[in-house]
Amino acid sequence: PGFKKYCEKVIPEFVSVYKDDPNVLGYFTDNEMPLQVGNLKGYLALPEGDYGRAAAESWLAQKGITADQITTADSREFAGYVADTYFRIVSGILKEHDPNHMYLGARYAGISKYIEGVYKAAARYCDVISLNYYDRWSINDSHKDIQIWEGWADRPFMITEFYTKGEDSYGNLPNITGAGWTVHTQKDRGIYYENFIIELLRSKTCVGWSWLKYLDNDPTTPNAEASNIDSNKGILDNRYEPYEDLVSRMAKVNRIRYGLLSYNWLYQ
Repeated sequence: PGFKKYCEKVIPEFVSVYKDDPNVLGYFTDNEMPLQVGNLKGYLALPEGDYGRAAAESWLAQKGITADQITTADSREFAGYVADTYFRIVSGILKEHDPNHMYLGARYAGISKYIEGVYKAAARYCDVISLNYYDRWSINDSHKDIQIWEGWADRPFMITEFYTKGEDSYGNLPNITGAGWTVHTQKDRGIYYENFIIELLRSKTCVGWSWLKYLDNDPTTPNAEASNIDSNKGILDNRYEPYEDLVSRMAKVNRIRYGLLSYNWLYQ
């Protein structure tokens, strides 16, 4: 119950600065929420009287099943129920206090974007579904992620995080932290970008993408967040010098992206 009250207090205060700003596209309301198959058993393991546990027990009772009868399908469905509850509450309050801008979701990552109920929950309430993508070299490889998402919901999506790390970075960063792939060279990073974006352009529902970091991690930064310590994530190094082999390939694709959309081969 406290969550809705919290949103009713925080959201109006936050959006008051932006609601009439024409330069604002929209809002993310969270990042990489733990909406997973294990949510149901996790909620049931909470202390007696906890609201999450009570909700899980009520959900099971409505389904007519006991804790020892839970299947993987039940667990996936419950994750969707949790997601639906979150987005229903947040989107309603957000749209009430700022009807001028889009709701861009909560930046799904990992397994969250592969659970049908979780994905559909975002589609019901968000104008755009935001996805952080580190799972595979290509977004449209044998797993056919885009086709799956398009089959689940007629809703645009955007990739809000992706990157690769090169072994030849300035300062020879060890690339221990962070989620992105590690490749040999900056040229390989550029090839990855070209391939990734061309696959996104094949989609009829992708509306944008955002490389995660402008600058590399700086190992000398005190109290850096644990995943941002020592990796070549940036398009610029810590001298503010661009990685030309990467940036030139980024620029090449970005400049012709609309022209690429006119080629039928993209959709073959």
